[in-house]
Amino acid sequence: MSGLRGCLLAGVRGCLLAGLLASAPGCTDPVEDAHQEGASQPGADRAEARNAGAPPAPRGAGTTTRERRTSSPTAPDTVAADVAAGLADGGMDEEPPTVPAPATSSETGAAAGAGAPTPPSSEPSEYIRPVIQDEFLEGVRILRFALAEDVIEREPVMISSRFRHNSGPMHVFLEVANQTADDVTLLVGFRRASDQRRGGGVSLTVPPSPRYRTRARANTRRAPGEWVCEVMDERQRVLVTQRFFIVPDPNAATATTDE
Repeated sequence: MSGLRGCLLAGVRGCLLAGLLASAPGCTDPVEDAHQEGASQPGADRAEARNAGAPPAPRGAGTTTRERRTSSPTAPDTVAADVAAGLADGGMDEEPPTVPAPATSSETGAAAGAGAPTPPSSEPSEYIRPVIQDEFLEGVRILRFALAEDVIEREPVMISSRFRHNSGPMHVFLEVANQTADDVTLLVGFRRASDQRRGGGVSLTVPPSPRYRTRARANTRRAPGEWVCEVMDERQRVLVTQRFFIVPDPNAATATTDE
């Protein structure tokens, strides 16, 4: 009886030992298995499974907002170039426009100041020619007449019908043919265009000569506006009529006087 019990115990121990030896190769450490070369993580396997059937990512999905803004066709530098072109087309770079001398009536009206009269709107922009009427003066002819800023070598320089206020002397140039035997006295006077009263301010004596040049000096301190220069004989018959304008000086505000 005791012998049978011993055999059974020996058989049981042998079976248990054989079972333990047979199961030993399959019992690996899970931590070491996770770090073996070529092994994949459980999370990675799930991600690969999802990506295998997923559609491709849309274009630009991987770019940031800053990258998309830089690559956009409406980048700030392009917009700035368009705005600059618009300013150039609109004439913004044009340099703002200066007042010429003599100035036009629209320009001088703004620069004249509160106390100075404004030239009439009918002021022409071109040179006003003098009107010569000497047919009734026998033996005397007015060959040339001019208002000029100066007379050099007996010739008028910078002839004009417009003069800037207080810009210096204004010269009345005359070339006369006196075919009589006596001296002829001519009177030179100035008046406003709106005033019909005549008066000779300067006397010029013209001796007998086929071509005699003379001049009278006036000033430009007159009030801005339209004026008339007249050349008359001693009976105040008008031989020459010259309309001209005194325009305000845009660079200086000076008092004006009527002379």
